[in-house]
Amino acid sequence: DDLALAGVVRLVALCGAPTPVVRRLLDLLDDALHVTAAGELADVRLSVQRAASTQETLLMSGGKTAAYSFQLPLQMAAVLAGSDEETLDRLGRFGWLLGTAFQLRDDLHGMFDETTRTGKPALSDLREGKDTVLITIARTTSEWEQIAPYVGRPVLTEDETALVRGLLERCGARAAVERIACELAEQAADAVAGL
Repeated sequence: DDLALAGVVRLVALCGAPTPVVRRLLDLLDDALHVTAAGELADVRLSVQRAASTQETLLMSGGKTAAYSFQLPLQMAAVLAGSDEETLDRLGRFGWLLGTAFQLRDDLHGMFDETTRTGKPALSDLREGKDTVLITIARTTSEWEQIAPYVGRPVLTEDETALVRGLLERCGARAAVERIACELAEQAADAVAGL
């Protein structure tokens, strides 16, 4: 990762754009790296504390994914296209919201889909004890006592997997995360309406 980041900084610095544009691109990159590092750190901290609010977990999800995968590329393209600051801000909001919605969907796929569909190990977040929005919401429900013993358990049987998935649906956590992801996507569309 460190080599890739150094390579990105070098590419931006030597891209041939005018000096003020390169400076702005480097500022955006620097901001995104700080937000992403904070998001990754929050991911670890929240997984250890296991007491985060839904809002804290949403901010962590956005920081981990939205900043560098959505927000940064959109804003860098806007700078290279000569866009004004209002457009940059609106694209930044769009990228943050859409990237966070993407992360929530990714969490849902990781919990409820099979490896053959997602390409990543099924239930990896649950097995690692990650404090996703899904888990944060489930923690506030009466089913949590039944779910909690499986959070952070590295090996789950098929029956245990089915049980946890069923409990996450029954307690409403899955539906709540789906609703939040849809709301974020709608807000993202509103953020760029008319651009």
